[in-house]
Amino acid sequence: MTQKSLLSPLKPKSKSNTIIKLMKKQPLICTSITASTAGVFMSKTKIASNKGSDIAELRIDSLKNQSPENIKKIISASCLPLIVTNRNKENRGLFPSGNEQKRLSLLLESMEAKPAFIDIELHTEEKDRIKIIDAAKKKGIGIICSYHDFVSTPSSEKIIKIFKEVSNTGADIAKLVFTPHTKKDIVNILHAVEYVRYDNMPSTIFGMGDMGQDTRILSPVLGSCLTYCSIKPDPTNGLSQVSVKDTRAIFDLLTKQKKGWTSVRKEHKELLALAITEFMSKENYPFIGRLINA
Repeated sequence: MTQKSLLSPLKPKSKSNTIIKLMKKQPLICTSITASTAGVFMSKTKIASNKGSDIAELRIDSLKNQSPENIKKIISASCLPLIVTNRNKENRGLFPSGNEQKRLSLLLESMEAKPAFIDIELHTEEKDRIKIIDAAKKKGIGIICSYHDFVSTPSSEKIIKIFKEVSNTGADIAKLVFTPHTKKDIVNILHAVEYVRYDNMPSTIFGMGDMGQDTRILSPVLGSCLTYCSIKPDPTNGLSQVSVKDTRAIFDLLTKQKKGWTSVRKEHKELLALAITEFMSKENYPFIGRLINA
């Protein structure tokens, strides 16, 4: 059965400022889609939309045909607003190392089709990052500046420091992703989410892998503006994304509360305390269905 977002429906060409306003009211669901062809991407995006996704992420690096024409064709035909990324191998993507200017040029050319957002990594050479951000702003396209740690999770103080570095880039949204290995790592992520929720810059902070899976749901409850999921869980990619169907079901349940996300987030301190208590005591992680040693 098709599930629909309880937000005002987002049109494929919804402007980034409209989407950001919605994010400030309640978090949105983004389905990350890897596809080798335009046809496969369109098919997967339609499925994601039907299951209740608000936005989709286009991974340029997963396409066999990476011509600007093909990329713009995909963006123009998408049934959902898109976040466009082009990850290199250093960021666990498929785009070859050593051709940074080509990678960035594809992001620049994709802007001609007016996606909702472009995602540029914090580690990108500063002059190149500024070029991408400035170009996007001139075209009215939103910018997500992302930071990924595929090895570990630092202290909450360090996470906040990274967030401040991202907030100084001029981007519209900060995306910080870590790899937790212990319950303490989870607590660090949640404390950072609690702290930055008061900043003017919308953000999403969560964990990858089995230990981080629950943060994909808890972080939005505590203040993150966006969560990333998959059409269906892929146990081989190491991300432990929750399915869009399960994510939508949980989000809709929260939306139907007496005052919706407003009341949920007003109780953030109680929710944070409860979440930490749960993480410090439980051994079974609900979306994985198996025990984890921590």
